[in-house]
Amino acid sequence: MTSARQLETNRQNARRSTGPTTANGKARVAQNALTHGLLSRETLLPDEDPQALQTLAEAVRAELNPEGAQEHLLVDMMIRAVWRLQRLGRVEAGVFAWKHFGILAERAGRAARTYERGATSAFS
Repeated sequence: MTSARQLETNRQNARRSTGPTTANGKARVAQNALTHGLLSRETLLPDEDPQALQTLAEAVRAELNPEGAQEHLLVDMMIRAVWRLQRLGRVEAGVFAWKHFGILAERAGRAARTYERGATSAFS
């Protein structure tokens, strides 16, 4: 439970924190959501293929054939959601691959150390 003193200290600290003030700092903070891209304002991230997004958009629009502003808006939202979900699949695969290769590297390191111990004891 937070004490009254801690709560007041937190409030005072929050008043002093104004976030970035320089143009450079603001530009940097604006890119925070690009870490994984799921919450970014931009649908297309710098390393992604614009033609692939365009192909997806054309396929979805051809399939759903939206009519009217509301349907066009909903289809656009669907396209962005599908694009981000596909990205999430790639991120997830990358995380699991990174973890897997970390485990393999750790095993290889342990095996190398056993050979190192064997080699030094053979020459002693």
